[in-house]
Amino acid sequence: MYLLYDVMCKYPGSTLTGQYARTTSSASSGGIGENSQLWMELKEAFTTLQEDFCRFDVNGDQLVDYTEITNGIPVTRAGYDKVDILSRLQYAYSQVDLDKSGTLDFYEFM
Repeated sequence: MYLLYDVMCKYPGSTLTGQYARTTSSASSGGIGENSQLWMELKEAFTTLQEDFCRFDVNGDQLVDYTEITNGIPVTRAGYDKVDILSRLQYAYSQVDLDKSGTLDFYEFM
């Protein structure tokens, strides 16, 4: 997962800020195992994913459905922008809904 994130941050045109992307200082900084800088960055990234999942999971059922995700789209968006966003989102949602249940658990969300 971390390697995928790292690659996406470096992908040309990526909008990811790369806050958790590997740097030479992270790999060579002191500490081993859970005390290493890399481990702490991974833990922080995982915590951020958990917080995002909880923010989307409005009803608290530990599943995120398509409606809960689309609630994050600002109401102020123009109609054509919203249609474009929704169509892209629907495609992406269908790709990560591995069990085709119509909902995403935390691991599908990740």
